[in-house]
Amino acid sequence: MDFIEKPFDGKQLLGAIENALSGFRALDTAQARAAFTKPTLGQLSIREREVMTLMVKGLHNRRIAETLGISPRTVEVHKARVMEKLGAQNIVDLVRLVDKGLT
Repeated sequence: MDFIEKPFDGKQLLGAIENALSGFRALDTAQARAAFTKPTLGQLSIREREVMTLMVKGLHNRRIAETLGISPRTVEVHKARVMEKLGAQNIVDLVRLVDKGLT
């Protein structure tokens, strides 16, 4: 958080520690808020919702691409955005979110 050159006094060290701790507290608060924010389908575009629906059904990228008339690479991009926006680490997390009644 800070760089202190020698020689330093105790006040300078304590000030640096207090600044670091307040920075971590702010970070913890932001992370806590993000953790309790409920993901919703409203965060997704129409195409992302379509891709998500086919993902949950177990279709692979190539099949999703054929179904939607887009490239497999575009499917990958949409999948990544779906996972990021909904906070899912993997497809199992995504299925659980959908199963819980994501609104």
